[in-house]
Amino acid sequence: MASVIMAIQRALALLCLLATAWQQCVAGERREMRLADKLGQYNIYMNRTTVSGLSAGGFFAVQYHVAFSSQVIGAGIVAGGPYYCAEGILTSATVNCMKVPLMINVPWLIARAKMMSGIDNLEHLQRSRVFLYSGSKDTVVNPGVMKKLDEWYQAFVPAANIKTEFDIPSEHSWVTMDYGNECSFLGSPYINKCHYALAENLYHWIRQDNATAGVVDQNSVFEFDQSEFTTASESMDSTGYVYVPKACQSGELKCKFHISFHGCLQGRETVGQDYVLHAGLAQLAETTATIVLFPQVKKSSLLPLNPNGCFDWWGYAGSNYATRNGKQMQSVYMMARRIAGEI
Repeated sequence: MASVIMAIQRALALLCLLATAWQQCVAGERREMRLADKLGQYNIYMNRTTVSGLSAGGFFAVQYHVAFSSQVIGAGIVAGGPYYCAEGILTSATVNCMKVPLMINVPWLIARAKMMSGIDNLEHLQRSRVFLYSGSKDTVVNPGVMKKLDEWYQAFVPAANIKTEFDIPSEHSWVTMDYGNECSFLGSPYINKCHYALAENLYHWIRQDNATAGVVDQNSVFEFDQSEFTTASESMDSTGYVYVPKACQSGELKCKFHISFHGCLQGRETVGQDYVLHAGLAQLAETTATIVLFPQVKKSSLLPLNPNGCFDWWGYAGSNYATRNGKQMQSVYMMARRIAGEI
């Protein structure tokens, strides 16, 4: 009988330990992600916004930079391409703008941008700083496409304000010092460790700020409801992320503002928070008092057709996709205005 009682006591103790561990785990998960159903209002330098993006997010970051150049002062583009490269044609996007850079007519795209309505005056680009990165082993977006982007930007941005890094032997990915897949690997979450701090180098150049990366505070990562700013026909996810350093949360300090656009197959529904937490931008946010907005796109199999969850840089959500009035462009801009306290 004594042995039975001892066995029951041990079982009860084990259950208590498991229950305690479960409560701690749940509490930890709650601490890990503070839920903000409605995007908050803060105090930011809206007219000194910077942007970055990978792949489709890189093409989209170029669009946002050009369309809102009166407010965007810097862009870090990874494996993207020239503004309006696809000209609203999917085959041009997948062939010319990704695989065959010789088919990209940069003089025409420069002339087309000068004729484009619905974007800010291109003269604003003269004050911009631009950082361009392409891995030398990229098999998704030919490195020559980024050289075409360099050529395009030089028509509007002083050459001294443009920096390129095309010599790192990385595959198609956002690269880091020590997080992610091997440098030559192609695949999810499209973050590769190449012993190169892309986020820091990019940020240092476009911001002229040599701050070192800090440590992510997971209590500073907020989910928010994107549906307040979007429509069903633009393939935006219902949830987005914003990283708000503790120093910026009260609104007393005026903080810098950065928007980063993920690549295809790199949004929340595919890789969770990997891009948000491990690209290196959140780490820099802590030491530079920068609020970082991470808009999220989801996959869509019909209306619109966006099976890989890419930002719209070829027109799946409407013909005005590359202008201020493009559906996704306008949605992101409204998110930015909310963060700035304008709406």
